[in-house]
Amino acid sequence: MQNRAMIFIDGGNLVSGWINYCKSHGLVETGKGVTRRISYEKLLLLLTRGFGEVELIRPYFFGGARSENDAKKIFFDTLRTMGITVFSKLVKHKTKKCPQCGSENQYEVQKGFDVAIATYSWPCI
Repeated sequence: MQNRAMIFIDGGNLVSGWINYCKSHGLVETGKGVTRRISYEKLLLLLTRGFGEVELIRPYFFGGARSENDAKKIFFDTLRTMGITVFSKLVKHKTKKCPQCGSENQYEVQKGFDVAIATYSWPCI
């Protein structure tokens, strides 16, 4: 019997972890950011390697965008051409006040992606 696999990628956590890895290994250039990109095709091969012959049923990617016309749309379309099913949601904006100086800083939060991954993976089990 051939092994079958479905892969669920939390884009925010993957990219955040990749940036931290690159920073700790000197792969970041000032003004340019990370100098190495993630190859999603290689990632899928890596995740299925070691399990013998694996039928990859479908990979899923869950990611956030700042708006409907975000530049990530091109990235999401590229993933789709690789056969990756993409689920995207708009990120939420939060404001946090600095306790020392009182200035307010905005940051983005991806909410509900872990629930979305569990929801889409549940029927597959």
